[in-house]
Amino acid sequence: KGEPFEPIRSCLRSFEAEACSESNSDPLTASTRSSGSRDSKIFCEELIKTCSSQASSLQMRRGAVARVWEPPSDAKISVLYLCMPNCLPWSLQTASIEAFATVLSRDFDAKVFVLMHNALQAPLEGSLHSNFLADLMELIDELPLSDPFVLVDNTCGLATALLWPLRPRLAGALVINSAGFFAEDFLDSSAHRKMSESFLQMAAAFRRNRDLDNLCKAFLSNFVYGEDDMEMLEDDLREALEHSEEDYWSFLAITHEWGTRSLYEALMEKPTLDLPVSLALSVHSPNALMQESMHRLKRLLPHASLSYIGKSKFWWELENPGDVMEELIALMRRVVTLSN
Repeated sequence: KGEPFEPIRSCLRSFEAEACSESNSDPLTASTRSSGSRDSKIFCEELIKTCSSQASSLQMRRGAVARVWEPPSDAKISVLYLCMPNCLPWSLQTASIEAFATVLSRDFDAKVFVLMHNALQAPLEGSLHSNFLADLMELIDELPLSDPFVLVDNTCGLATALLWPLRPRLAGALVINSAGFFAEDFLDSSAHRKMSESFLQMAAAFRRNRDLDNLCKAFLSNFVYGEDDMEMLEDDLREALEHSEEDYWSFLAITHEWGTRSLYEALMEKPTLDLPVSLALSVHSPNALMQESMHRLKRLLPHASLSYIGKSKFWWELENPGDVMEELIALMRRVVTLSN
């Protein structure tokens, strides 16, 4: 657990991720691998062209919208894809979300329902995380999902606690980079107090005083692996932040407030869960915030496997979408196989 061992742990995670990447093979490998948001978007658009899945919009109550992908033939399974990546501007998420949903629909004959940032109104300052979970559950109950369905949780911990109330309806789940489920000793440490202060300062900055240059540098440093990727993404990220709507900033602010303790509290008293789960963790992600969180989550999920996303720090949607989707599809295949 200690910081002196972190370089060794990072090295081992890198070796494991590279070994896993080299051993996998999938039709996605035929596509060009590239970094940078423009190249990632081109990759995703080209991938979508190779599939015949049809996407549509489903209007729901309170103005919510779900995106739905129909498979080329009759659907054999329903997939619910919850996608709310931490801090990633919404305009930079869309291409990878659509590409991943398209591949899920094609490869698994799945009807894929996607709920993104705009599924719910941006929570107001001071809103409770528990209310957010309750509202999201209402939306899920409204969707015409065929039970049992498979859940893809790409919400950075915001919705991971829903695995428990949804269990009677689930065939399995894929959880990507869930954060905030801290160890008890870390919650009492000076490191957690320092991190919480930083989160709250950032939340205030998101609401009132947005220094986009500094935010851009902080986001790239915290969420993107590799200096080359940072340089390629900087201009696109700056532009995306400039054109982001108020709902994006409000959502960012409240989720940083929840990240100090609320995500931990949503999971701290959960019993172990009997469910086939694949856990996917970016190999270079922050230790206390995400690495420990995913390992603690695995203890609550005795039938879960934990795999690493190679060459990724957090924003896999931009870093290596081709490589990552290949790895995620393999993990999804494990969940579907175990659930049958």
